[in-house]
Amino acid sequence: MPQKKNPDILELTRGKTAEVIGTLTAILTTIKGLASGYGRDLQQIKSSIWSTSKTSISTLLILKSLLLTLKVNEKQMKKVTESSNLIALDIAEKLVQEGIPFRVTHKISGTLVQLAHQSKKPISKLTTTDIKKSVTGTKVDPKLVSKIITSTTVSSSLKDRKSLGSSGYDEQKRMILDRIQMINNYRTDVSSRENKINSSITDMKKQIQQIIK
Repeated sequence: MPQKKNPDILELTRGKTAEVIGTLTAILTTIKGLASGYGRDLQQIKSSIWSTSKTSISTLLILKSLLLTLKVNEKQMKKVTESSNLIALDIAEKLVQEGIPFRVTHKISGTLVQLAHQSKKPISKLTTTDIKKSVTGTKVDPKLVSKIITSTTVSSSLKDRKSLGSSGYDEQKRMILDRIQMINNYRTDVSSRENKINSSITDMKKQIQQIIK
């Protein structure tokens, strides 16, 4: 289907993680319970290490290129989110907070989505008549539903999300800062290891020179 634009690189990368995790499991199983020192079992993990290293390095290089050239169309993203009725769940949750059973709020929000889809407009643009239809067969006041719809937007939805790992603004900022700290720690650790390796190589060269003199 040439009209589609699928994130193939990201999907394949996600798929590759299963392969890497599988290889890790194989390696851990091989070394489980081995005595200290070298065991012939360890030769079994060499091919796994080489293939996994190749996959991981190649993937990181590709992702680096992708992220460096990625362009986000914020205007289009906002347009799509506002027209895709993402606030339906928020409406249902706010009705629950008013003491209405979730099975009822689920029916109301579901009807709102159907009406919005049929009229080809977002929930926020539904008429009073549409809102009254959504509460038919329930004891919910359509004015309450209308008030909730008016006060609910994609932005307010993101601000309300507070749970760990959620899409809320605050939580996303926390996770980004956490990942940045992790990356910086890894960089510091890698730099320290490189310095130790270089120092060891220098010492080894000095000892070699002393021996061959």
